[in-house]
Amino acid sequence: MSTKPTYEELAETIAHCVHARMYLPEPDQNRWKMTVDNMTATAYQIPTGVLNRFDVLTPLDEIPRRYEFACLPGEFRDRVTRNKTKGCSYDTLVLALICLLELYPNQPDIHELLVRLGVCVPFEDAGDEGAKWKSDIQFKWTDKKQDYDKLLHDWPALLDSSTYE
Repeated sequence: MSTKPTYEELAETIAHCVHARMYLPEPDQNRWKMTVDNMTATAYQIPTGVLNRFDVLTPLDEIPRRYEFACLPGEFRDRVTRNKTKGCSYDTLVLALICLLELYPNQPDIHELLVRLGVCVPFEDAGDEGAKWKSDIQFKWTDKKQDYDKLLHDWPALLDSSTYE
């Protein structure tokens, strides 16, 4: 079995996924501006809340709903490392990855991390290397996911009070 992913590895993967999937143009007066909008939906709020704690994202609203990146992708790991004392728990990072995989099932990097953590079942080798990139991919959770489902019930408290362990 693979080694347990590092705290920084999980956080950096979250940042790269949010950058790749959620960083989109929106109209801003007479131009377009790139932002991350969590649409006040839990599955988006958890990953953006995590990245906000690391100062990878900066809120643009009071709520906070919309964000901009405070650094470039090549700086994600350094930013996480520098700010992890005000970050969140390891389990909160795992919960953010679960949310992202449920939103974007064709994220093999996230799936692989969750397999290494024993939360997902590895894909069966069907001989089709491209299958892991399908948009309608089906993945299977292990019983360990139930622990994270329980954490999900009080997720705002995780982001408000959780600290790096």
